[in-house]
Amino acid sequence: MILMFWACSTFMTPQPLTNQPGTDPADLSGDYDVDSPFDDAICETAIDHWNSCTGERLVAPDCTETAALESDLILSLECDTLEEAAPYLPLCETVGWCDSSAGCGEVLDINDVRNLLTLSDRSTVTDAIDVRNRVAAIADIFAARKDWRGTFTTVYAPITQRGIEGLRDGTYRYDVWAEDLLIEFAGRYFENLHAHLLNQDTSKEWGRYYDLSMDCSASPLRVAASGVNVHLFIDLPYSLETIESQPEHKADFERYGYELVEVTPELIEDLKYIYNVDGTDFFSGFFLGDWVDGVFGENTMTTFSFQRVRSKAWTNGQWLQGWEAWIAEGEMSASWSGADQILAALDASGTI
Repeated sequence: MILMFWACSTFMTPQPLTNQPGTDPADLSGDYDVDSPFDDAICETAIDHWNSCTGERLVAPDCTETAALESDLILSLECDTLEEAAPYLPLCETVGWCDSSAGCGEVLDINDVRNLLTLSDRSTVTDAIDVRNRVAAIADIFAARKDWRGTFTTVYAPITQRGIEGLRDGTYRYDVWAEDLLIEFAGRYFENLHAHLLNQDTSKEWGRYYDLSMDCSASPLRVAASGVNVHLFIDLPYSLETIESQPEHKADFERYGYELVEVTPELIEDLKYIYNVDGTDFFSGFFLGDWVDGVFGENTMTTFSFQRVRSKAWTNGQWLQGWEAWIAEGEMSASWSGADQILAALDASGTI
């Protein structure tokens, strides 16, 4: 279970965001250590930074544990980013902003936000194991708050773990390429999560996911499926292009897909346990092709077929590298949009 990773991690101490490249994400889920060397100076420095950025004349608060954590977050952000993100960050004790963009679930606290920002900083990703740890830790943070923004990550965590096992077991002929794909693929998720948390521009498709994840009238299963929709229809082809995938890599790409199907029961179980979402019919149909007749309809079965989506992603990833790029981009956008509309209709009908 994903929550087992979180439970073990809660006894570890997060490091400050500032000047911490390559921090082990396994050390990022937990309570702040009151013995850490924060003092009044960090709060005063943070308020000076805030006042310099905003033109305000705030006075530094008593430098409590929470104020010190808030101050560390303030100091980690450049002025433009700070002003844009501040209304959506939990900066209650320092500057009076208490909104952490809570949607469906409990409000994220300052530890949650600091850790999520560190974990989603793709510039510090080191290797595939690092990716696996970050995805698991992100899933755990959202899961602990029952925050629907984590529904996709709950699906993604066992998939990433299975990818790591394939690399470890020597499944792929082009193992360097396979690891590059895993890292690049996850990097696109990290990048958009990081932007979302800081109220910056995400891709249109990930923006749709985060809008849905904070709309509690939507079905959480629809939210999870929406994230899968974005990642496979949009992120996967671009990832294949970025790492310059060639025809000789296709066999490994196919193996990767077959490997991931094996984790379907696990991701269904985790969604049920954490978010009380029964995705059995939908995700069994999507990943295993085991559709329930008369429930989802022919268009759904055609649109949401994992192997079909992967095949299109491979073709588009090849086309993106040549003159056919404009065709690929149009097809990717149309496929994502069509799938999004089907999910909306299934949600409205109460099917998912």
